[in-house]
Amino acid sequence: MKYLKFFLLFYSIFIVASYSAENETKSKIVGKKNFLHEIETFNTDGSINVVIEIPAGENDKWEVSKMDGSLRRERSNNSFRVIKYLPYISNYGFIPQTLQPDNMGGDGDPVDVILLGKKYDRGTIVRSKILGVMIMTDDGEIDNKVVAIPKDSKIFFHENINSLDDLKRNYPGVLEILKIWFKNYKRTGQVEIQGYDNRFKAIEIIKTSQNPYEVLRGYWLERN
Repeated sequence: MKYLKFFLLFYSIFIVASYSAENETKSKIVGKKNFLHEIETFNTDGSINVVIEIPAGENDKWEVSKMDGSLRRERSNNSFRVIKYLPYISNYGFIPQTLQPDNMGGDGDPVDVILLGKKYDRGTIVRSKILGVMIMTDDGEIDNKVVAIPKDSKIFFHENINSLDDLKRNYPGVLEILKIWFKNYKRTGQVEIQGYDNRFKAIEIIKTSQNPYEVLRGYWLERN
């Protein structure tokens, strides 16, 4: 009986602790490292780091907080934002230490990435190979999406896929599917897709976004 009481006490404490932790993470994820400020943009092998905000197959909209680098559920009109369309057909995330600033026609957020391949958990940091970039605007703002695959992808065989041309040749229809989804997922007609460009353009966009990030980095960290 003594052990039963001890077990019940321990179990009740565990349930309360688990419930509290779950509540704390329902709309916010804090990484071991600051997702935006403490993870490098590029790796020494030329790959990029991609932080997963929205796993493939989900409709809940998440984004990185530029102030504290956590991942948070996006809010709109006093409620959590949900994509009311087909769920994300790929993993979706951002490149750390980048920014497409408003004064250069951007949306004020880090560079977005469409990461093809298997589903990754939210908050996973994936070393990725750049294939190219989808050139697009959202409500008139530049909102380009880098297209990439995991460096160790077993679905999109990474040793044979080095460009969007390789992707198109080996996996017909993928680029067309991405274009249709991103053009229509908001159902408002505000997204315009000009087409795709190569990996060199993607790298240029990423590198151009690093300096605007550095300009504002100190401001964000001071207020964290």
